[in-house]
Amino acid sequence: MTSRQILTVGLELASPDAQLASLRSNTSLLDWDIVLFKPDIHEFMQYSEYFQGKPRLTDRTSFELKECCEHWRREIKQAVEAGKTVIVFLPNLQEVFVDSGQRSYSGTGRNQKTTVHVGEYSNYMAIPTGLSPVTATGNSMKLSARGAEVLASYWSEFESASQYKVILTDPKVLPCLVTRSGDKPVGAIYRSKSSAGTLLLLPDIEFYPANFLKGKGENQTWTSAAGQFAARMVSAVVALDLALRTGGEVTAEPSWAAEPGFEFSSEKILRVQLLDAERKVEEVQKYKEKLAEELRS
Repeated sequence: MTSRQILTVGLELASPDAQLASLRSNTSLLDWDIVLFKPDIHEFMQYSEYFQGKPRLTDRTSFELKECCEHWRREIKQAVEAGKTVIVFLPNLQEVFVDSGQRSYSGTGRNQKTTVHVGEYSNYMAIPTGLSPVTATGNSMKLSARGAEVLASYWSEFESASQYKVILTDPKVLPCLVTRSGDKPVGAIYRSKSSAGTLLLLPDIEFYPANFLKGKGENQTWTSAAGQFAARMVSAVVALDLALRTGGEVTAEPSWAAEPGFEFSSEKILRVQLLDAERKVEEVQKYKEKLAEELRS
């Protein structure tokens, strides 16, 4: 039994040491020490029509997906800032068209035509950092200089089970894993500047191979192989969490640094802009809640 509280979202482990939360849930990540997250949105894409070769979601499903991704973006960011370790396994890029909420009208009377405007969206919108993922699949990877120290133990255990599904092309990505040829980023690590929290992005792993389940339908149960894999994963992420904390201690801000006399003019400007941004967010959130209440009525 581990002393670290572990939550999995979008994936499940056959272990009593890891609790499962649905991707559609409103679970807070602040109650957990380690979070394993996988943004797989296939359930939102079921029964959808297609537009330009990609699933086109209904207005209802569009709202649900965007609300879901906004929730996890916010929760992951807050968890890392609060000193938690969030590990994201990067799945296939799932791109869809969502209802933008905008409408345009042409014609009059019975001949009036309504055009619904849509926009592109993906499962990677649930991750609170720019990645610009491009679909590419492979198994040949290596640790970068940034990831070698803390990831060595995890990588020796799970390199053979890992497969990259995307290459991260954003120039601001901080890679911890790259392709053996070309050094293309396939994993990244982001440490909080104000806490010991870390957001770690890793290549995907198949969490449900055929030998992990027995039975059919609702009668499926875990096999001993699934339990052994889960025990290895729990042990590896707990050790990884410890390594990240040991190597990422943050020096507390001295009390004198908070005094007005030591504040830079640029800090004052940014604080004012931040307050204004918070005000706008509150206004938009209130408007959103008002519309949701009208819809329920």
